[in-house]
Amino acid sequence: MPTVLRLVWEVTIFVIVFTSMFIALQKVDFSKIFKPNSTVQIKIIIISVSASVAFGVAIGIGEIIELIGILAK
Repeated sequence: MPTVLRLVWEVTIFVIVFTSMFIALQKVDFSKIFKPNSTVQIKIIIISVSASVAFGVAIGIGEIIELIGILAK
């Protein structure tokens, strides 16, 4: 599979998973863990965790797609 096509798949999967994780993590009440009035820190944690999970999933699925392409030859 061409590298450009794999990159497009990975970016698409990243955006979908990042958005899903971001929305899901906003539903969690982090105010019980953090000090009062620390909304900026909570948002940074939510964005960081969302990006990390999305990156891992996107790279993993990209690797699987590449392996399927190799096996299909």
